Amino acid sequence: MSRNENRAGFIPDLTPDDSDMTMGAANQSSNASSADLGWAQPTEFVDLPSQGRFYGPKHPLHNVDTIEIRYMTARDEDILSSRTYIQKGIVLDKLIESIVVDKRIKADNLLVGDKNAIVVHARISGYGSEYETEVTCAACGTSQSNVFDLENYKIIDSTDVLESTEAIATDSGTFLIHLPLMDVEVEVKLLTGRDQNKFLKEFEFVNDDLRLVNDDGHLVDTEGKLIDEDHRFVAYHTDEGYKNQDAEDRYYVNRDGEEVIKIEDEDGTIAWVKKSMAERKPFLDDSGKPVIVAKKEDAEDEKDLVSEDKAAAEEKTDPKPKRRRKSTKTETDSETT
Repeated sequence: MSRNENRAGFIPDLTPDDSDMTMGAANQSSNASSADLGWAQPTEFVDLPSQGRFYGPKHPLHNVDTIEIRYMTARDEDILSSRTYIQKGIVLDKLIESIVVDKRIKADNLLVGDKNAIVVHARISGYGSEYETEVTCAACGTSQSNVFDLENYKIIDSTDVLESTEAIATDSGTFLIHLPLMDVEVEVKLLTGRDQNKFLKEFEFVNDDLRLVNDDGHLVDTEGKLIDEDHRFVAYHTDEGYKNQDAEDRYYVNRDGEEVIKIEDEDGTIAWVKKSMAERKPFLDDSGKPVIVAKKEDAEDEKDLVSEDKAAAEEKTDPKPKRRRKSTKTETDSETT
């Protein structure tokens, strides 16, 4: 076995002295409820891009180049699908704090690059290294599917970066940079999760719930398309409705901006179809109202109705492709004598 041979199957419960980046060490206590299970939780060590060089002396990761995380469980999948966490934009922070073994470490106090490394490795251990997504060209708007191997990555050595920028690293995890035009020396630091959220809020890239918004305060996805609280694409009939975010003036659209409506058949099956397709149906009920009868091929694909932000968070629902069962039948000669 290796690092898991002598593990008692519990995660230590460590309480930090404070939540700042320079939080002090805390006493370790056992988690009795997990220990009672009597089995070891598998873990792995993730290489930190920062190599621990840019944390303060009192930070648990100061000069530590790896961090131990446990494999994801059903409880962690519940975190990923939590509607509250998704809406507040903290779902990944909650996941990180759940799988990191050292409970002194909080997501807010991790450097952004280290957070990304943890999330990538959690995804690999939970669902495999193959990551399929749709990439849209910013110039022409053309979309195409791509498959990325998450294990095929390269960590950029911070030493090379420092040499190329002529920055000088200090013992406190900051950098000294000389500004030639002003002829002054400034001290800067890398962004932590807390710094990043503060920056995004201050410049109004996100709202108080850390959800992306446009210049007018509307919820948007990463491509700038309007969405509602449930991540469905929306639009407004009038400029006044858009300005006031009037729900009565709002309607649903697909990824291409075409209006869609929800229909339900006799079996209770719900589908979303383009309004133009639904309005072609000439049938009327006994009261003279139009009856919407949509064919299955007219229904919109669900992925074209919700933003990729939600799709990525709920990717766990079908993490791995199903294997086709090998047939046991044998072909026989169709000719008879």
